[in-house]
Parts: sequence; C-alpha cells; structure tokens
Amino acid sequence: MISPSRPTHRMRVALRECRFFARHGVMEHERRAGNEFEVSLEVCYTPGDPLSDSLEGTISYADLYEITATEMQTPAQLLETVAARITARATQRWPQITSMSVTIVKITPPIAGITGRAEVTYEFIASHAPIA
Repeated sequence: MISPSRPTHRMRVALRECRFFARHGVMEHERRAGNEFEVSLEVCYTPGDPLSDSLEGTISYADLYEITATEMQTPAQLLETVAARITARATQRWPQITSMSVTIVKITPPIAGITGRAEVTYEFIASHAPIA
C-alpha cells in the first residue's frame, strides 16, 4: 500500500530596504566618512504548526532587524563579510532556518563616474533544507 505524502510547509519572513548609516569599506576614507546602505533579507523556515498564533513558532522580524542593525554598526572592509555575519547570527539563533538571503546595497559607492549603486547578496542554504 502506498502511504500518502505529507505536505511540506515553508514560511518566509522578510525585511526590505532597511536604511542604515555605517562605516564599511576597503578605503580608509569610506570607513571615516561612512555611507548610506540598504539591507534586504529573506528567511525561509519550516514552521512547527503553521496555524499557531504563537511567537514561539516563528522567526521575529523585529529580532532579525536587531541582528541586522547591530552587524551594520560593526565596521568591515567587505559588505560580503557583513552579510555573512548577519546570516551566521540568525542561523545560530534559529536552527530551523532552511535558507536565507541577505542583500546589502551601498547607496553611493565611491567610484568615479558611477551613477548607480553597488550591492552584494549572500545566500545560505542549510544542508538539512528540503529541495524545492
């Protein structure tokens, strides 16, 4: 007899375009003067009971923001490092995270003639994550 398949539930929590002033950059003047940044992140996880109305079974976007704000205020040369630190702290706090994406945008990169923005994206996929 074939057993019925169990449904898989996945929840997404996201923060979009959160603005920060921070002192990240390879060049000394970037760290001294600082710059404006935007951070967007998305976390996927398998909820215990998706119909539960308890904060215990979810990932708080307020707590995700707090982690992000703390890491944005810790200077680094590379935005890649900052994105990885945000991801590491979140995945340590919530081991049920199956994937996470963090994008950091430098609003006015110090590149002569550039009229755009610079950004990096760090993606994490847990080894225990189901393949979608």
